[in-house]
Amino acid sequence: MKNFIHTLKVNTLVAFFFFGLLFIGIGIICGIFIGDNSKKEYPQSMVVVQIDEATDTVTCEDATGNLWQFKDVEDWCIDDVAAMIMNDNGTAEISDDEIISVRYCGSRSDG
Repeated sequence: MKNFIHTLKVNTLVAFFFFGLLFIGIGIICGIFIGDNSKKEYPQSMVVVQIDEATDTVTCEDATGNLWQFKDVEDWCIDDVAAMIMNDNGTAEISDDEIISVRYCGSRSDG
């Protein structure tokens, strides 16, 4: 009986160790494939400062004076406010950030 209990304890410890390694491995894999935080998205509001219909380009300025451009002039006008979702490309430099989406949010000239 003593030998049986000892074997049961050893088998239980081995099982706990095995399942512990398994859960750690699953956590690492999930962290690699699901938790990729190297690129972060952030919101940014901007004001349209220039429209070039010849090149179909809208130029916007953010609150810090950075200029951003996107295509598709469509119904955009000078002084329109644009809400953008930006991607930081995983760097601290703002100059390489990309515009992901643009939405109209009104106009500064409305009132």
